[in-house]
Amino acid sequence: MPQDEADLPLPKKFDDLVFPWLGPTRTSELAGAVVTDEQVNKLQAYWGMPRRIRIDFNTTTVGNCDICGEQNDTLLSLMTTKNYGANYAMWQHPLTPYRVPLKEGGEFYSVKPQPGGLIWRDWLGLIETGKSENNTELPALVVKLFNASSLKQAKVGLWGILAMISTT
Repeated sequence: MPQDEADLPLPKKFDDLVFPWLGPTRTSELAGAVVTDEQVNKLQAYWGMPRRIRIDFNTTTVGNCDICGEQNDTLLSLMTTKNYGANYAMWQHPLTPYRVPLKEGGEFYSVKPQPGGLIWRDWLGLIETGKSENNTELPALVVKLFNASSLKQAKVGLWGILAMISTT
């Protein structure tokens, strides 16, 4: 995603404003304890911690790493999670579609996965801005930028992108 169009420039310093685990743990047990994109770098959207995660460094195992396959004598395998981590209020994640209620004063909210999946009525709001009976549907920023790109030829069908042909 282009940094200038997404308003996500690379910072001069990669610290707890980008990676929240590098600083003190932010919690949201108290009402009004929120993290806004003015308090931290907007790139924290990719590394947010709405749940608190702690890795158990005391319990290790010997074996092959599940990620890289390397043999190691000190593999980490346990962690604990706790809710009420950072509460990211009024953020719009670049990879998430949103809905805004049509009623007066409604705040936008993210489109969440459903147990049975999204249904046929949801798909248009995932790729184009539009209105449903109760909401304005907003696609993710990455989708908006893709739609605005100057693709020479792209064929799109009900089931997704069928073929993209480069004319270079």
